[in-house]
Amino acid sequence: MTVSTRCITHPRWVKWQPIHRVAAVIQPIDKTDQRYGSDANMEEKGIFEGLKVLDCASFIAAPAAATVLSDFGADVIKIEPPGSGDPYRNLPHLPGYPHSEHNFAWMLESRNKKSLALDLSKPEGQAVLHKLAAEADVFITNFPPAVRARLGITHDHLAPHNERLKGRGSQQAWF
Repeated sequence: MTVSTRCITHPRWVKWQPIHRVAAVIQPIDKTDQRYGSDANMEEKGIFEGLKVLDCASFIAAPAAATVLSDFGADVIKIEPPGSGDPYRNLPHLPGYPHSEHNFAWMLESRNKKSLALDLSKPEGQAVLHKLAAEADVFITNFPPAVRARLGITHDHLAPHNERLKGRGSQQAWF
């Protein structure tokens, strides 16, 4: 098989075109097509602008979902326990992790989010969360059902404050 190459004057405006699933030829793309990441204008408003999200979760999947929504313009409020905050903040201090003055995992997971410390084990904290939930479009949690019940964040607790919140998934994240 022979693969030919050709010179491109503006290599940053390219996309890959597979040939025989082995190699690719770079073809120029239209600069006016804004679908490609390198062409995206980060100052433009995201497709989820105006979407209000409550991130009441910890560790990986659920917070990552909230982060992706925030990447596309959603207004995300991360709910954390008072004191030490989300346990993910302390990840670099656990045994086996390399020493670093920065917690890069937390920096990635919490980007574009506002943080609010609420003690959900107390009625006052739950009341604040219920006021936030009344205006939320999305509520994300990954706490086990027993913890949700204890913290007052089950669907039964939140639905009276916002009829738009519907249970979804096996663990019932609310959208």
